[in-house]
Amino acid sequence: MHAAQYRLANGLLVNLRQDPGATQASALVHLSAGSLHEPEAWPGLAHLLEHVLFAGSERFQGEERLMAWTPARGGRLNATTQAASTAWFVEVAAPDLPDATARLVDMLQRPLLTTEAIRQEAAAIDAEYRMLAQHRETLSEAALSKAFAAPHPLHRFHVGSQTHFGQDLPALRQALRAYHQQFFHTARLTLWLQGPQSLAELRQLAATWGGEFQQATPQAGWSAADSTARLPPSAWPPALVLRPERQFRLQLPGAERLQFSFLIASPEPQTFSLLQELLGDTASHSLLATLRAHGLCDEIDLLEPYRSDAQAVISVVFHLCDSADVKSEAVASVPAAVEALFGHWLKLLSSLTAQQLHHYAALSCRRFARLSSLDRLRAQAFGLPPATEEMLAQSDAWPDLLRQLRPETMTRLHISADAVAESVTVQGFMLNLSAGRAPEKLLVPDTWAENAGLTFADSPLPVPPSLPAERVPLSHFPALCAPVLLLNPINGGLSAAQAALTDAVLQTISGACRHQGGELHFERRQGSWLLRLSGSQALMLAALNEMNNRLRAPAAADIALGERLARRAAQQQRGDIAVRALLAALPLAITHQRQAGSHADAFTPVSSGADRPAGTLLLNEPAPLSAISLSAVGWEATLYGGDKALYLALSRLLSRFPGQFPFPQPPGASQAPAELKAEAQEAARYLFPTKSPDAAVLLFCPLAEHDAVCLAAWQLIAAFAEPPFFQQFRMEKQTGYVVSCRFHQSAGAAGVLFALQSATFTAEQLYWEIGEFIAGMADVICQITTEALQEKARTLRLVEGETLPENLDAVLSAWQKQQLTLPVLTQEMLNSLTSARLRRYYQQLAEAPWRWIRISNQ
Repeated sequence: MHAAQYRLANGLLVNLRQDPGATQASALVHLSAGSLHEPEAWPGLAHLLEHVLFAGSERFQGEERLMAWTPARGGRLNATTQAASTAWFVEVAAPDLPDATARLVDMLQRPLLTTEAIRQEAAAIDAEYRMLAQHRETLSEAALSKAFAAPHPLHRFHVGSQTHFGQDLPALRQALRAYHQQFFHTARLTLWLQGPQSLAELRQLAATWGGEFQQATPQAGWSAADSTARLPPSAWPPALVLRPERQFRLQLPGAERLQFSFLIASPEPQTFSLLQELLGDTASHSLLATLRAHGLCDEIDLLEPYRSDAQAVISVVFHLCDSADVKSEAVASVPAAVEALFGHWLKLLSSLTAQQLHHYAALSCRRFARLSSLDRLRAQAFGLPPATEEMLAQSDAWPDLLRQLRPETMTRLHISADAVAESVTVQGFMLNLSAGRAPEKLLVPDTWAENAGLTFADSPLPVPPSLPAERVPLSHFPALCAPVLLLNPINGGLSAAQAALTDAVLQTISGACRHQGGELHFERRQGSWLLRLSGSQALMLAALNEMNNRLRAPAAADIALGERLARRAAQQQRGDIAVRALLAALPLAITHQRQAGSHADAFTPVSSGADRPAGTLLLNEPAPLSAISLSAVGWEATLYGGDKALYLALSRLLSRFPGQFPFPQPPGASQAPAELKAEAQEAARYLFPTKSPDAAVLLFCPLAEHDAVCLAAWQLIAAFAEPPFFQQFRMEKQTGYVVSCRFHQSAGAAGVLFALQSATFTAEQLYWEIGEFIAGMADVICQITTEALQEKARTLRLVEGETLPENLDAVLSAWQKQQLTLPVLTQEMLNSLTSARLRRYYQQLAEAPWRWIRISNQ
């Protein structure tokens, strides 16, 4: 990837990234001002401006503004307001980057800031505030602020609410104008562009639109001619100062967590990525593997809840196991044992050799390369960029970080459901929070200390002694990238318990693969479980052999880990934002419908009532893993790239993989959900209770016909429905913060997905509103001409050329399409989709509610 950094004549800092193999391109504008910079009289003002800027600008309004234009072209966009910065970003097909950049710049430089838009977005932020008041991560971050001395703007309320915005909209508009005029100038703005275009093309694009930003007035310590110049210290937020009392207990429902936080001066974000790589290592004898082996902790996260020009706060979060899971009688306190082992591990970091540091930096770069175009740009602009060899060779940033990771400056936050705490208001949130105390010193047992080392060169995975003669069906597609083996359960046929067991078994194998130059991942992708393996031929065969042996006869430790992972996943899902929780449950409901009641043990009928019709099914908790077997699971195996020798070796070695490998269905073979009886006249209803008090509903309308033209019609219906759905429910009816209508693929099924979450509507009301919207879409569909239909199809690029995958993203995209087992859409097929035919498809969607799948949390 080629890069360039420079300043335009108006002083705007520009960062360009050429990504030759990408099909998507991204633009991002970063503002060095955030919640800490808003006036004390207007809490939430920075967050509100972030929202209102999307509502329209002088040049682009209505359907042409970025918020409406981007999804209509199949792109995505978002924004984020942080303590000391704000960012707006968009990802589109590469040819659309100039138009996207024009809209992004115009909305930031020349916003309309209409009173109506301010009113609507203030209501949306109020709904977001109520939602965040139940969000564990938000509340934990608020609790952490108590570690810093007051007064400091960090302690103020920053999300925003109707109460704080008030009813004087002209005054609020004036405050927004003043904030915009004060901070939106080139000394505080940075433009990022990334795409397959040449650096010369990106440079021209930056000159065309970046030059429109307001030039900063000269100030001490900053020069428009210096691309490395930073804002002077006088423009930075006040410095954070640690309080002496930094031990806290926070009462929250859900799994127990232990969070250690450090205040870092002169932060270098690349070092945080390096630390993240070391903490997340799953190979044997790593910190995480040792904690898991002793039943103390199953996951470690690295968070960065605060960053300014001069300081950052990083938090290491340990997801603790229950005391009943501990494997040693010598452990009286799980938090104390985790802290002792973590402290021992921190001391070992200083013993890393230069070779080891460069190895982990390379792993960080490989992880970064797997991100999407937009996520890579976000990481570079305001997240955690990859640790580079240049950083290690040219600076003392890593030793500086280690010197600041000291127990005496550490903040401890213990989060548990049974914490005894007082009710206090922190950053506008009501918390059950009290002072804690540091745990008693615990000596790490010698055997633990020996195992909790730093894995650098695990013993190579054993090579299979011989290959079996038997072979299984293995689809093989050419690719222009390194070979990738994909395994997925057919029709989503993997229960939550089976998935947890598989995940547990693969953890240390995955870590070993990464250290030896390969990748092994097991994850949910668009609702389908996917096992992905890549690397050299020898490594792929060795890893597959190890998987075969361990999955066929899981060790007791793997079963125990799987039990804990399943339990934690269920807890996290129920405690998540309600719509996200329902989206995670959708694949199981689709599988149940498709196979006319498969996974019956995952559902329980619930009693009918006034708000719960007969036939509603409740999703159950995962079954115990001790009785779980993978032998009956049907798998589909696909190899992209690689030669015939690798293909034959893998197809033979897969015969030892637990499960069945039937011959894959040809394109066009039906995968549609089982047809329900029309006289039911109702959507299949699934209930997934969540901890959120908001009502949430998902309505999934799968394809009515299993062919490529119907797929194109459903994509077009979703594209035409998305703008009025958002306008009606987010702007006019103001149902809540979460409003979504889009084409969606999950568990091998495709359809139109409607999603609403509300604090003021019930689930039944939301479902009724969605049904009314679908019925009312008839007027919109009837007005679409064949010409407008074909233009929208071109915009969405529904017809794609036959090209070989050049990278992992292209491989996964090709695999995703193959899950639908549909022929490739040709231009001739698309030309047959007239406006009259689209109306017939719409009628099939709207007039057959028995095909729909509804999931709600109430």
